Amino acid sequence: LNSDAERVWDSGEELEQRTAALPNVNFNASNTGNARDDRSDNKGPEPEGVTTGRIGNKTFAFIGLERVGGVMVYDVSVPTSPVFVNYVNTRDGATGDRGPEGIIFVPANRSPNGKPLVIIGNEVSGTTAIFQVESEGMKKLVRKLAPDRFEDIIAVLALYRPGPLGSGMVDD
Repeated sequence: LNSDAERVWDSGEELEQRTAALPNVNFNASNTGNARDDRSDNKGPEPEGVTTGRIGNKTFAFIGLERVGGVMVYDVSVPTSPVFVNYVNTRDGATGDRGPEGIIFVPANRSPNGKPLVIIGNEVSGTTAIFQVESEGMKKLVRKLAPDRFEDIIAVLALYRPGPLGSGMVDD
């Protein structure tokens, strides 16, 4: 909504279409189980928490999906024409981070490591997830692996953790 409470953009069914492509969670699953299409007659993925943050010269919206989980990221620098950037969901079926309830953006100048962070409180799993929005290491890995499909991006995100990085897995 703009300052006059007028709608400037509507995502339509985009959130549902993007969550339908998830390999790790059934479509419209609830945050307490993993039954397929459990939420379609209710509110679907149920966008719950939204925060915005500025990185460089762009403004991003981070949208927590309470039921199916994860965070959608849109470039909202032009509010009437948001651009989908990424969707990260660390849930695995009925386990992992479930039920993002609170979400905040921490700009680099207020972050303990000098990098922008997105912090998510997950109500159902009782977990807190902290995502570093950009890092030189991630940028190098993306350049090296050159993902060109959504599934490849998920694989890059899975690899960019201390275990796989320390094992040499990324170098193979």
